[in-house]
Amino acid sequence: MTKTNDRSRQVLYRIMDANANRAMEGLRVCEEVARFVLEHQSLARRLRTIRHALALSVRKLSGTALLALHRDALQDVGRSFGSHRYTPGRWQELLLANASRVKEALRVLEEFSRLLDGASAPRFQQIRFRFYAWERAALAELARLRYH
Repeated sequence: MTKTNDRSRQVLYRIMDANANRAMEGLRVCEEVARFVLEHQSLARRLRTIRHALALSVRKLSGTALLALHRDALQDVGRSFGSHRYTPGRWQELLLANASRVKEALRVLEEFSRLLDGASAPRFQQIRFRFYAWERAALAELARLRYH
């Protein structure tokens, strides 16, 4: 393998690692909203299943440890980007921001996985569409309970 190919693979692993982490973190926040705010066992369980499917898909793609080996958080130029501030008590705002984060990260995982292993892209796509359905149900539940 040439030096350029090595560099390209390293970049792909960093992209996959950052977005796998972003998706997992966003999924966990959404799961906690379903679990503690909505107190909705089915929604929390569905999201937990999605989160576990994502973890398995990432492991199948390249192995979580391999991705972490290419992580360079201290030198990441995106590290200093500002974070969103939420209005206290605005559960919908918190859920929507994290749901967007999850969807974006899943799309990145889907697209970039094609460059590592084309067969893995449909797994990420399926997870993304399962999350779309979950998000719709969770937002309907928030609206039903009148949480804003």
